[in-house]
Amino acid sequence: MALFTSVFRALHPQAVRAYEGLPGPSPSLPLGNLPDFLGRQTWDVVSDYSARYGGAAVAWLGSRPVVAVGGRQVLEHVLFDGRHDFQEPHATRAFLPDDRAPWRNDSTQHVLSGHAAEGWLADRIQALAPTLRERARALAEESAEKKAHLRLMPPLRRVTFDILSQALIGRELGTQAFEDMDLLVRRSSARLMPKAGNKTAEDPALQAAAQRWRTAWASRLAEAERFPGEGPGGAPSQRGDLLGRMLRTDTNLDRQYWTDALSELCLDVALLVPSMVGTALHFLGTHPDWAERLRGSLAELPDDPTPARMEADVHLDAILRESLRLWAPVPLERRRALPGAGLSAEGPPLPEAAELLCSSWGLRSDAHIWGADAEEFRPERWNNKLRKRHPIGSRHFYPLGAGRRAWTSAEVACTLTRAFLVQWTRTAHFSPPARQLPSAGEVSLLGVRMPMGLRARVELLPE
Repeated sequence: MALFTSVFRALHPQAVRAYEGLPGPSPSLPLGNLPDFLGRQTWDVVSDYSARYGGAAVAWLGSRPVVAVGGRQVLEHVLFDGRHDFQEPHATRAFLPDDRAPWRNDSTQHVLSGHAAEGWLADRIQALAPTLRERARALAEESAEKKAHLRLMPPLRRVTFDILSQALIGRELGTQAFEDMDLLVRRSSARLMPKAGNKTAEDPALQAAAQRWRTAWASRLAEAERFPGEGPGGAPSQRGDLLGRMLRTDTNLDRQYWTDALSELCLDVALLVPSMVGTALHFLGTHPDWAERLRGSLAELPDDPTPARMEADVHLDAILRESLRLWAPVPLERRRALPGAGLSAEGPPLPEAAELLCSSWGLRSDAHIWGADAEEFRPERWNNKLRKRHPIGSRHFYPLGAGRRAWTSAEVACTLTRAFLVQWTRTAHFSPPARQLPSAGEVSLLGVRMPMGLRARVELLPE
């Protein structure tokens, strides 16, 4: 092993010298430290490295060095205090084969902060509540018919996509669009993995899916402009979907700009919400006392509560926060060092354009932040004091990311997740086959952790 390490260093002398001030595992031929990542999730490996080497370590993915960051103080500097010294790569840059990013976070942020979006989500959440109840009943009927635990993520992903497209553009985009999105996300995610090369640009199936995806959104916008009512020949639009609101408030519509913004929001939230809902349902299923507390609390709400009423429910809020704390949907951030950037305010600078992998996964068990019972599911920890100290997106609690994704999609994702939990826990009981969250089949889709192995038996509750 020592011989292989010496040869590796001799083959890459300049790169090794540039990072020789950082600790880390010894690289070996021919793959450096890449074997450590095979068969494991990147955030787990990064957390292990940082714990072993004092908060940060340099690892070698073949001949490519990356800085693995997982220590609390180093994360605070890179992601918060010194964030302007680091560039946040577009995780979605790989989404289309030609590397044209369809998601422009500035446009999405503009959409959500604009006049057209005022009251949009509250209106749509109430309108879509019956659809959520209907889908929960369908799952319960399927589970009873098969007498089996069902895989939760496929139906969760589909219903999220369907209700999002209804909320955004007034109709479901359909099966082809969902399948195109899934293909694009999976292939593009492979390009972001440490072991992957960039070979998807020549994939004809990917090119075709990308073209259909673009066309689906552009066509719906064009149709909505021709027929501003609910359909061809409709009256002036009073639709509550976001596209209808935009058409009423922006007469100088930049079609490409708004198409990009709507598809970005749909894709990002369509990844976040199934992960958030699935893990929360798992924790409720393995902690029936909290499921009963939640149902008792929700009995005080109307059938179709507003987002404000749901957010004010302390039990629902505590369950959501605790689920996110223990199982962050976005546990890994990527950064690139700008000239002069270091791992601390006083520390030596990193090599220019150094690539950083920042894992927040270890923070969930940090007793300094959460107490000695940090690894236990205890929603009661979220009293008013803790909520104020650690709001979602703060320096010790950023389960939905610490950058663009957190700025543009977290509020929408949290609101939809609350709506799912209200309607599904009122309608059915979810019983997982085991207490432990399954790691089998887990994938990362454009940076969002997706627990594809989640299963549960679904039983209808009495009306």
